[in-house]
Order: sequence, then C-alpha cells, then structure tokens
Amino acid sequence: MKKRLWTALLIAGIALIAFGGVIALRDDRELREGYERQQREEISARNFIDCMIAYSNSAGSDGAVTALRPGYESDERTEKRSKVVSYIDKGGEEITKVLVTGPTFDLTDYRLYGDDNYHSLTPEYAKGEFRFVLSIPDCGIMRGVFGSCDPAVAEADLEMWMVVLMDGAQEPGVTGISIAGHDSVSEDLSFNRLVDIETYGYTGEGHDIILYTYDGVYFYQIESLFDAPRSEGRRDYGYRADLPAQDIYIFTCGRDIAQNPTQIKNHRYKDIIVHGVLYDVMSWAEYREKTGVE
Repeated sequence: MKKRLWTALLIAGIALIAFGGVIALRDDRELREGYERQQREEISARNFIDCMIAYSNSAGSDGAVTALRPGYESDERTEKRSKVVSYIDKGGEEITKVLVTGPTFDLTDYRLYGDDNYHSLTPEYAKGEFRFVLSIPDCGIMRGVFGSCDPAVAEADLEMWMVVLMDGAQEPGVTGISIAGHDSVSEDLSFNRLVDIETYGYTGEGHDIILYTYDGVYFYQIESLFDAPRSEGRRDYGYRADLPAQDIYIFTCGRDIAQNPTQIKNHRYKDIIVHGVLYDVMSWAEYREKTGVE
C-alpha cells in the first residue's frame, strides 16, 4: 500500500514538473514573440517619422504651419489646411495653429523605404489600424499606436503586446488621448518601464510624451503618475472621447514596484496612469527645421 502511494506521489510530482516546464516554455515563447513584434513596430514607427520628414521637405512652403492668435480670420491659405489646434504654451499664452494633414501612406512595399524588416504600418497580425507613433523618451518607449471603433479589436491587439488607443474616436488636437499597453514582468517589453516615471521622478519640465501624427508632432509635458481601480480609471480617463484636448493618459496594469528601494509602492489590482498636458504642436516642416533632420 505504501509503495503504491509513493509511486502515485512520484508520478504526480513528475507530472507537475512536466506541466510547469510546458507552462514555462509557453510563457518564454510568448515573451520572445512579444519582443519580436515590438522590435518590428519600433522599426515601423521610426520609418513613419522618416517618411513624414521627407514628405514635409518635399512639400516646401505648402507644408508650413501658420502660428495664430485667437480671432484669426480665414483666407485662401486655410483652404489647404485641415485641422485647427489650440493649446496653452509654457509661457501661458494661448496658441492656435492650422495644420496641413500629410498623406496617409499605404506603406505596403518595404522596398520603397530601404528596410527589409519594414513592410507596413499596420502589420498582418494587427486587428486595428495604425493611428500615430507614441514616444516616451525617459522610458525608452517608441511604438506605433493602433486604433479601432470596435473595443474587441483593441483587446485583441493588446493580447498581441501591441499599444492601442482606448477609444477609436480619439484624435490628437481634437480630443483627449488615452493609450494602453501591457505591463510585462520582462524588462523593456511593452510598458514595463512606464513606472520609471514614478521611480525616478520623470515629471515636469524636460519630461515629455510625444505623438508623431499625420498632421504634425504633439508635445505633452508629463505632470503625474497615479493609480486608480481599473473600472474607475478606465471609465474616467480611458474609454471616452470627450476628454479635454490638452490631456493625454497612458495606461498599464499595476503591480508591486520595487525598482527603487526608497520608493516601493503597491499598485496591485489597479491601473497605473500617466497624465500629460499638451504644451506645443509643430508641423512636420517646423519639426524638421528644429531638429535639423532632412
């Protein structure tokens, strides 16, 4: 009887070890595939920026932006413009700019862009469509953001470790922006490093969230990182298209943080939310001139 019991326990132990190995292999494969897709999307994001700079360079004066004060009267110049954006700059002055919308590239032929790893802004595994590029320099994040009016599509993209627009009707310069990405336990995957904003105090002057869009480049100063119960935070700052146009919120799942022993905080079962405020908008021509990139 004892021998049978020990045999059964041994078999059960071996089965558990084998099961654990299978789970570990599966998780390792999913992480590896997540890194591969992330690398591809980072390449696409940088290529999008290069393409828009090149387009603005060839557009000449037609690609310029007129800096305006409130009360500007429409004239023939505005016929070529497609979006009016207003914001408060760092000096407290209200600025209005009329932006030219660049071409919505159908970048399916990678040979045009000189990179064998680059095929399309919307890869074949994506369920939504490419909207714009998100960059958070302090956290080493540079990703394309994908959107859809179908919430199920956004959830499917999140499961692929992609970065998504939480409401498909959101548009930079027109509405507030809410962006979500997973918080991986593996360093540098998806929004794993978003918590660096809290850990190292990346808020205020010099700490930005940048959106590279078809019509221009939007700069948001990082104001805070906070947490909220998932249902409440997503309801108040995520799944809605009526947020003030100056606000941006970046979402990821919270967990216990111990990157810096002096700042251990418990965000478990909550969302981490980074809030930024719009302070500058540049056309691609302005951006090219400021950065000196041709």
